[in-house]
Amino acid sequence: MTATSATFVPPSPGAWELEQTHVTKPPSLYFASVFPGAMMRGFKAGTRHYGVLLDHLEVSVINRFIYYAPRPVGAPKGASGPPPKLVFKLLTLVHPEIRRRIARSREVLDKKLWREDVFRWDHEVKPMLVAEAKRLRDEELTEASTSQLADHVHRATTFLDTAMFWHHRLNCCVLVPLGDYLVQSMDWTGLSPSELLAPMRGLSPVSAGAQEELDKLKPSIQADGAAVLLLLSDEPADKILSGLIDRPTAAGAAVRAYVQAVGLMVVGGYDVADRHASEHPEMLLKVIRAAVLGDD
Repeated sequence: MTATSATFVPPSPGAWELEQTHVTKPPSLYFASVFPGAMMRGFKAGTRHYGVLLDHLEVSVINRFIYYAPRPVGAPKGASGPPPKLVFKLLTLVHPEIRRRIARSREVLDKKLWREDVFRWDHEVKPMLVAEAKRLRDEELTEASTSQLADHVHRATTFLDTAMFWHHRLNCCVLVPLGDYLVQSMDWTGLSPSELLAPMRGLSPVSAGAQEELDKLKPSIQADGAAVLLLLSDEPADKILSGLIDRPTAAGAAVRAYVQAVGLMVVGGYDVADRHASEHPEMLLKVIRAAVLGDD
């Protein structure tokens, strides 16, 4: 739903809040046409799978800004706050979906069912998304007809919708075990959440993207003396990067593969209209230097 008035009228009853974490500025019209539906579908599927009593966050674009409203299971949109404890206790006994989710949440924790989602992501969802992303990336569009370009955009939009769905379908895969860890560990140790999360810093190299390509950079560049000298030079970042890409060696091939893999990744946001990695050669060079010069 999109409201176009200048008075920021809520689209429906509820506690609407401006999104200030992921989309901190007015999104592109394209992104705004895809994000709300995909996000809500994924969120609903994920919370239902994990037995969470927050059904989803309703999303609306109001005067080009994104707003959220929490929608708990069984609560009317016009609810002004949580129900009295006695009423909620009654709901846990008689409301079918609330009862099902409470039972499901026990099963999730007892069986650590997020491990199944991790396996599904690694072996089914991620390979499927990566393959489709590569197909779209590798299509030659410079000579495409209008209909061919329209078809490409249509398939890219379907891909974006699917990727956003899975991102939010798997929210609880991260949030539930991490929240359980923090709650239990804070009680055991008296430490703060930031202290308990500190040991995890740097333990997810896959978050940097293109890990396979990065792994090949180090030996390839270290075996090419001229590439090492160029990498360590004081030349402008874009010149160093283009020089490495043009190397007629294994180092050049490794850098080309890495830049091709990450060049269209969005940097500093989530909107396809935001800047991409290829527009930040200084950042790409920093990552390459860290991969080549850093220890394991």
